[in-house]
Amino acid sequence: MEGTLPNAARVVSKIQILGTAFNIVEGSWLFKSEAAFIDSLKYNSTQDEKSRFDALLGVDYMGISDTVLSLELANRHIFNHEKQMSGMTIGYVPDYVQEDELQTAFRVTHSMRNDTLNATLLLSMFGHNWQYGGFFRASLEYDVADAVVANIGVIDYLDTAIKSDRPFANAISNNDKLFMDITYSF
Repeated sequence: MEGTLPNAARVVSKIQILGTAFNIVEGSWLFKSEAAFIDSLKYNSTQDEKSRFDALLGVDYMGISDTVLSLELANRHIFNHEKQMSGMTIGYVPDYVQEDELQTAFRVTHSMRNDTLNATLLLSMFGHNWQYGGFFRASLEYDVADAVVANIGVIDYLDTAIKSDRPFANAISNNDKLFMDITYSF
């Protein structure tokens, strides 16, 4: 049945993580990097605990008045990855994780009316060729008063995955949404 996940239950236990971040500003550019080593990860399809290394490289450009353009590339590498972790293997509860999974994110934020109105467009895609789907988010944030912020937007989940390849992308592809919230900070 489309939109359902077969036997998808992930038990999360304590993990160990060590990470770092580094940023450099050069004129209108912000160059950023992050890295994290995560240990003691458990998956459904294997009894062995795994380690994962996450790395991110990104750049922000702020040379256009009241606008920030961002590009980020992240890779998640699972050490000692086993074939059954990638997809449907008889006798295993699938995890649908690749040994290396790339995520690309593009973001544009534009501030208006003396920074009281901010418009943001975000596209986040998974896979080397964006083959595993992703999402698009557009939002407007308005500072009504010093302590009141209103937010409205839309999220469109993009299913570019082959139907049997990524059931998680398939399952959420029809869950696009409109959202609105008002936050009062005191």
